[in-house]
Amino acid sequence: MPTTNWRARAACIPVPDLFIADREEGRAEASRRNREARRICEHCPVRRVCLSDALSVEKGNTASQRAVVRGGMSPSRRAALSKPERARLILDGSPVRRPAGPA
Repeated sequence: MPTTNWRARAACIPVPDLFIADREEGRAEASRRNREARRICEHCPVRRVCLSDALSVEKGNTASQRAVVRGGMSPSRRAALSKPERARLILDGSPVRRPAGPA
């Protein structure tokens, strides 16, 4: 599935700001925002591929790129996954592989 196809079908398209961390928000506000974002992800038709994509590219992303809810998981939940869990979720979601960029 080409990258643009699945992203165009994402449930978060109408509310992108909900999925982006704000450095100025407090812990309670961040928690509320993450809960609301995960609620939207629950019914997203591309949740699995979104999570798979997040997990497969996360190591190369900046901290601000990692600090968003993707595929229904908060950044802390994704970070807590064991290697076997991570590998299974990547395979189950048929990840979109991005070409390796300059190191």
